[in-house]
Amino acid sequence: MKYEVDYPEKIFKRDFRPLSPEIRKKIKKLIEDEIAFNPFKVGKPLSGNLKGYRSFRTKDCRIVYRINIAEHKIIPASVGYRKDVYDKIPLDLL
Repeated sequence: MKYEVDYPEKIFKRDFRPLSPEIRKKIKKLIEDEIAFNPFKVGKPLSGNLKGYRSFRTKDCRIVYRINIAEHKIIPASVGYRKDVYDKIPLDLL
């Protein structure tokens, strides 16, 4: 069963808006067509301060997300290039 995707507004503004429309469309498709259908299988579990998050690697970037099992939702926390994607996760989400 497909999980609903809940895009937090500040994540959209910070991570998605600066991307080109082509990359934005590709990322959204990956989230909604791959991660939302199989969130536990496609993403790698993170550890340390990021325990509870998962990371999905694409050719160009990484998508860091949480899974809310009770509400059956995927919540993207950060999208971007590997070098800084993990540092961009807002502290209020940790």
